[in-house]
Amino acid sequence: MAITLVTPTLAKIDPRKTYTLTSFYSADVSGAEVILAAHATKPYYIEEIQISIDGDIVIDIGDGEDSSAVETKALQFIGTATGLVHPPISFKGKPIVLTAAKAITIDGSGAGAVSGYVLSYIVK
Repeated sequence: MAITLVTPTLAKIDPRKTYTLTSFYSADVSGAEVILAAHATKPYYIEEIQISIDGDIVIDIGDGEDSSAVETKALQFIGTATGLVHPPISFKGKPIVLTAAKAITIDGSGAGAVSGYVLSYIVK
């Protein structure tokens, strides 16, 4: 249940916001994992997500962690049977506002690999 994270530095997209692009991979996301640690006082806005799921599992993304699960679910994605082609699933639209001072987290309903990225920001 370990998650691998890569967070590059982004060029300024909007001077009023601080953007973070976090890519992630986990071979088994059956317990809640932190994608982006909580900001001390501000909420994250999720602007875009792309995720690939390998397995018949349901993936929840949201904020906080409660007993090894996502505390407040913002999005839910459904995977397909192992062995099939797994096109990435995307969300891009009006930003989803998460709870202030909470981490962006991911959890799966069972064993299965996931990979993808989250583009988020905080307002300065």
